[in-house]
Amino acid sequence: MIDEVFQLNRFRSSTFLSHILFLVKDKQDQLQDLKHTQQDLALIEQQLDDEKQEMRKKIEEMSVLSGLRRERDEALVEIQD
Repeated sequence: MIDEVFQLNRFRSSTFLSHILFLVKDKQDQLQDLKHTQQDLALIEQQLDDEKQEMRKKIEEMSVLSGLRRERDEALVEIQD
């Protein structure tokens, strides 16, 4: 970018300034795009964390249910004996 600025310095002042403004605007646009991308990625990360937490809850519920079924089966075996 610095090389471009020095190349443009050979132009007339108004043209030079307009090119500088264009370069600055372009960099600002790139920064905005990166910020939007960062926000999108943060949102996706939050959604994944939420899904992971929901899956952990489901796994815990399944474990509890499995334990209850095992206790029930053991109780049925004791009753039958």
